[in-house]
Amino acid sequence: MEEQKDINLKYEAPVEIFQEIFEDYQKKNKKNMKFDSSALTTIYNELQRKGIYLTSFIQQGSFGCVFEALYQEEIVAIKCIGEVDFEKIQEEEKILQLLKETPYVMKSIKEFLNKEKTRYYQVSKRYSCSLKEIMKFFFDQKKTIPLNQIIGFAIQISTVFEQMQQKNLMHSDIKPDNILYDSQEKSFHICDFGESKQFKKGTRTYKLKGCTKNYAAPEYLDEDGSYNIKFDIFSLGIILLELTRGQFLESKDCTFIRDGGLQNYMSKNSLYNDLNNIIGQMLQTKSENRINSFELTNQLNKLRTQLENQFISLVQDKMDFSESRQMISKFKQSFLKFNYSCKQNEVRIDKYSFKDYSNLSKINDCIAKRLIHHLDLNFRNNNLSADEAKNIGTSLVKCLNIKSQNLNLSQKNGQRENQLTINKAIKNKNLYKILQHKNLPQLNQYLIIFTNQENNIQDKQIDYFLQEIKYQ
Repeated sequence: MEEQKDINLKYEAPVEIFQEIFEDYQKKNKKNMKFDSSALTTIYNELQRKGIYLTSFIQQGSFGCVFEALYQEEIVAIKCIGEVDFEKIQEEEKILQLLKETPYVMKSIKEFLNKEKTRYYQVSKRYSCSLKEIMKFFFDQKKTIPLNQIIGFAIQISTVFEQMQQKNLMHSDIKPDNILYDSQEKSFHICDFGESKQFKKGTRTYKLKGCTKNYAAPEYLDEDGSYNIKFDIFSLGIILLELTRGQFLESKDCTFIRDGGLQNYMSKNSLYNDLNNIIGQMLQTKSENRINSFELTNQLNKLRTQLENQFISLVQDKMDFSESRQMISKFKQSFLKFNYSCKQNEVRIDKYSFKDYSNLSKINDCIAKRLIHHLDLNFRNNNLSADEAKNIGTSLVKCLNIKSQNLNLSQKNGQRENQLTINKAIKNKNLYKILQHKNLPQLNQYLIIFTNQENNIQDKQIDYFLQEIKYQ
């Protein structure tokens, strides 16, 4: 864990958003979060002192919380653990270091403790979503992920298992939540090595605590079970079974499978016959009868080659050489690269919405003190004068962090004679011109300069607005 000099606080914590997150979690889950709103505020400031600026709350896990953040101009993920187990942290850091060069493993950027050593932070690459969210997206539509992509995904994970087997490692909590999708690399990556172990001889006898029961191998029921990489292979087998069935298994289903009732849960679709054979070897109830990682990767690659050859035979007979070559290349790539558009659910803490212009000082205070990337100003029900409109624009010019904005403005009738009617200015091309805002070139923003000769409003009395204005 590296040390880094603290910096002064730059932004005020979004305390009211943290309170909403806390209350919403209580309402949905009928229990408290790991961190209350006060603790979330403290976390926000602790990270800020390390030059890490939180931008969204992603989720709470059994260990703590996961956030999105801005760090050194890059979007990253932050895992915060509230109950610090130094032995466990050191074990995870050691294992991540051992797998540092292994493809398809989450890449940690840095790890550190807070000053009081009561919280542990892990900074990593920001991934798009988890495998669970992708599965849910397909399952909710009564669909399954294409067979070639299921096989490609399984190969990626099994190649990680090969490296783990060589290094006598075991993850112990393989599940869809702990497999992340990278939309840039279009691949899957194993994360959360908090329960991982390294064994001198590839097998260890100890009491397993951190596994998720639905994906756990039968040996987890032994009080002092003997564990190795085959425990993780069983977990992956359950995931593949769910992928071929197009639905998540319930706890009772997983119990029947551990008791030897696998055949009742195999997909009846003949498309999966060969893959079902591999799944059957992964879900053997006795660890010694289960396939190992090298055998697994070998069989999956043979199945991939078999499907590729079938596809080649099919397209070569129906297309010309150029077309078939292109189609064959795309099909082969489909085992390696996956294109999904699912995103993680999150609560933005860098997004602010205001619906009432009456308290301009509150808006100005927020813009001056908070980290704001997304701003939504809905003033359609406010009766704005020219001076008030100018004040809005002047405030927005100071908000240098904005990446996206929405201004919704609507003007009622009956304004005083010397006040500019905004809708009239917008609709009458003779009353305004657009100039580029030189202070915010990176945002490609614009100023709209309004003038109204009818009401003797001078050019110097300009009203600033961002270009993307919605009006009725």
